Order: sequence, then C-alpha cells, then structure tokens
Amino acid sequence: MEEKHSAMIVSWTKLLGAAVRRVVQSQPTFHVVGVERPDELKSAAWKHHRLDAVVLAGLDAPRPQGPAIAAVLEELHDLDPSVPVVALVPDECLCMHFLHGIVRLGAASCLEWQVDERDFLNCLHSVSKGSLHHGPRTSELLLEYATWTNERGTRGSGRQLTPKEREVAELLLQSLTIAQIAQRLGRAIGTIQTHCKRLYEKLGISDRVGLYRWWVTCGHGGPGSDSSSYRRRP
Repeated sequence: MEEKHSAMIVSWTKLLGAAVRRVVQSQPTFHVVGVERPDELKSAAWKHHRLDAVVLAGLDAPRPQGPAIAAVLEELHDLDPSVPVVALVPDECLCMHFLHGIVRLGAASCLEWQVDERDFLNCLHSVSKGSLHHGPRTSELLLEYATWTNERGTRGSGRQLTPKEREVAELLLQSLTIAQIAQRLGRAIGTIQTHCKRLYEKLGISDRVGLYRWWVTCGHGGPGSDSSSYRRRP
C-alpha cells in the first residue's frame, strides 16, 4: 500500500481553498490536514502534523500580487523550511520580480493557475517525494534568469536610485500605468515620466523587463541592496 502524504492548503479565500482541497483529496494518497488563510498561519497546528507539502493558492479576491505571495512563501519558510511549497499563481505574477522570491526561498514548485489538474497532482506527488517541479512559464523564466545572471557581470549594482525613483520603480513593478502612478503619488504625469527616464538611464535599461531583472539581482536583496519589500515588517 502506497504511503499516505499529508498536505496543508493556504488560500486567500475559503471558496478557493475548498476547490483546491477537492482536487488534492481526489487522490487517495493525499490527506489534507487543513485549509488556512495567510493571516492564520501562526495559529495553525504545524507541530501536530508531519506535512509533506503545502499548497499556496494565490488567486481570487482580494487578488494577491507577487510581493504578497512571496511574503507568505517567506513565512512558510520561517515556520518550517523543510516542507516543500507548491505555489499556484496567476499569470500576471509570473515575472522576474516574483521569481526572486522563488529563487531565494527555494519553493519546490511554481505553477500557472491554469495548470491541468493531472499536472498539478503529478507535481504534488513529485515534491512530496523530495523533487522539484515547475510549470512551463516558470521554467522559461528560470532559464532566462540563470542565463542573464551568468552574463550580466556587475551591471547596475553600483548605481543608486533616489527614494522617489525607487518608489516609482516599485510601482512600475506592480504593473501600474504612468497615469496610475501619478495618481497614487499625487504628482503630474510629466513628473513621473521624468522619474522613469532618469531611473532607466541610471540602471542602463529601457523597459520594465530590464527593471525586473535589475530588481531581482541588484535592487531586491541582491548586490547594493539593504532592504526588501518582501520582508515582513515588524
């Protein structure tokens, strides 16, 4: 008889958690010990179960963006770094910015939300047995990340952004438009455009893809960085 594996589901909504639970428990080899919200993790009975995997389902209202999902990944890692995490994430979160959290925390799996149920269960079986498994888009990004970091040298690592430029950069990484950033900061659109031009020139980049790459390697827990918006604040 095949060994039974224990899994916990972490979801932003009960409806989503119940849907993922149904899929996981469709396999007799898995037992779901609980469905928790991200803000309930510290009260979860981690010590009462030997978990083989955690499924982090990051979609639905309120829809968490990449930094919020990465923050929960970090908390899960702090609670028990030995438990592999399978992260189901919306497509818009699959960018170099979010990838930093995956690389740094060593999540066992990152899958696109539209993944086939069979592929999801195969992935869950793999990580519960100590293997790594990523979805196609995440695998592409990991390859791109590895190739670029091997070729980049120290590009951008010594260049410092002003606090305002860094604030604009963070909002750009959240996929906000220039108009939305201007409204958020209470500034004119032309002022935000100037900030964008200057920060792009300082970093030697030309678009948001370049910004994602710089943020992952130099501006976000990498060389020349002393802070990380993924880190939980006391």
